[in-house]
Amino acid sequence: MKKTYFLALAFITAALAACDDGLPVEALGMLKPPDGNSFFTAVQPLAAGEATAPGAVVGNFAEGLAYSLVDAAGELHEKVDRDNAKFTVEGTELKVGETALTGGMQYIYIQAASGGATFSVTGSFYVTAEADGPTDFGFTKAGDLFINTTAAAGCTAGTFTDPADGNSPYSYILTEGNGVNDADNSSFEIIDKALIIKDALTEVRDYKFYVKTSDNDQKVYEKAFNVSVAKFEGVAEADNIYAQMVPVISETKMVTGSDEYNMVANNVSDDAYSMFPADRNVTLAPYMMSKYEITYGQWHEVYQWAVSEDREDTKYTFFNSGTPTLADATAGAEPTDVTGALPVAGISWRDAIAWCNALSEYTGKEPVYYLYEKDNTENSEILRKSDDSTYTKSPFKVSDMDYVKMDKTKNGYRLPTEVEWEFAARGGDTSKADFKYKWAGTDSRDELEKYAQYFTGTDASWYPKMVGQKLPNGLGLYDMTGNASEQCWDWTSSSIASVLVIKELGTDGPLIDSIASNSTYSRVYRGDPQFLYDTADRPFFNRYNVCYRYTRKPNAVGNKIGFRIVCKPE
Repeated sequence: MKKTYFLALAFITAALAACDDGLPVEALGMLKPPDGNSFFTAVQPLAAGEATAPGAVVGNFAEGLAYSLVDAAGELHEKVDRDNAKFTVEGTELKVGETALTGGMQYIYIQAASGGATFSVTGSFYVTAEADGPTDFGFTKAGDLFINTTAAAGCTAGTFTDPADGNSPYSYILTEGNGVNDADNSSFEIIDKALIIKDALTEVRDYKFYVKTSDNDQKVYEKAFNVSVAKFEGVAEADNIYAQMVPVISETKMVTGSDEYNMVANNVSDDAYSMFPADRNVTLAPYMMSKYEITYGQWHEVYQWAVSEDREDTKYTFFNSGTPTLADATAGAEPTDVTGALPVAGISWRDAIAWCNALSEYTGKEPVYYLYEKDNTENSEILRKSDDSTYTKSPFKVSDMDYVKMDKTKNGYRLPTEVEWEFAARGGDTSKADFKYKWAGTDSRDELEKYAQYFTGTDASWYPKMVGQKLPNGLGLYDMTGNASEQCWDWTSSSIASVLVIKELGTDGPLIDSIASNSTYSRVYRGDPQFLYDTADRPFFNRYNVCYRYTRKPNAVGNKIGFRIVCKPE
């Protein structure tokens, strides 16, 4: 049975009778819809049956006036109840007359009196034949809205549905003057079945709006919906970032690979192989991962501390100062409410690992990255500089800093290895169904937009959005699929990124030795937001899933590239 949403339409057309004194002020006020209610308010729901049987109360008039039904001598609309057979008026209640209401549009025509003046009012409302009405009159929220970001002017707050029964699409309009919070419709407008924010919503609360729609039979329905607006306060300051590190593994664990974990099919390259192929046993040490991608606010906080002249011998230097992921962002600018929770971009892999060391020192932890001499003799010097070598595609200059040691025995922050990244993206538990999902948190193409910020094609104007706006995966990690692509520790090259090589590796270490020695070696990136294919031979789900990797040189930057961090549990 269809679910009913009933509309009470009571639009007032008043003809005021002439009188010496006119209507008193309080009576005039009653002609306007006060507090979201019209002059005549129908009882909800009005479904055919007991609620519309003889004697049932189907509506109420405003207080303070005397009411009576207009007799047949009045100038009545042809559909109005001429002979008063359908309705009776008792005080301020409109009741069903001798004949039960079975469905369709109902009309009334009454007279009201106050202060010696009389005036007439027409009203109408719809009675459904079913008990619960249409199921296809719905509203789908665009997700949580946050002031100064997703609640800005022009943003979409949600979309309305088409009928599910094949009827012609509904047409939607906001109910004029009938909103509790948006009384004058200044907050929202409807464009092509989308609810668009007109002026930025700046208060943290639920915004209620009323909408009415008519179907192909011109039956009219009305319903109230809420849009919740909050202030996003989920991202911790950099000096307290450990509070948002999510435990992935609490004790050393061996993961046995399976063909069920691979997403490769239909001419997709070897780059889509899982780190957990069949016959590979992967040992993972305990680690924690940041709930969100590192934000520009966090980056900037540590960056300013790290490059301060007060640090003298322990001062850091970075090739790039970082930007928010916005088209018009200014490198190194102070973060704002809008930009502070955006993923940081415009930094290289070299910048990222130097920043991880800076974050470790900033929060009183042990840095993880140290320099090697070129002859592989260990040097205890802490990495505090990202090289400024000019990037040239061929030949590629291997920087001194690319000879770097990752000491995972330290308790500081670092980039995840590729194995750690994929294990966390899959939900961190091989016994659960989501470990085999195509994307972090879902296996459904239809649900992907609930979990991931992404774009299709080659939309160069697309930029990552504020972190944490979609649903997290099973571990509580946000944006593991989509939003910013994320840098990993591992070196790799196209000649070795194959399942045969991966199977030979028995630990959670990188694909090859961490010491750069060949100009073909690049760094691994995961979780890219761009989905290029959705065709029969290259299906959508086979690209940029939890297996897919791509590579860039360690000093390359991009406006869609960010990172997240891991560390040892305390």
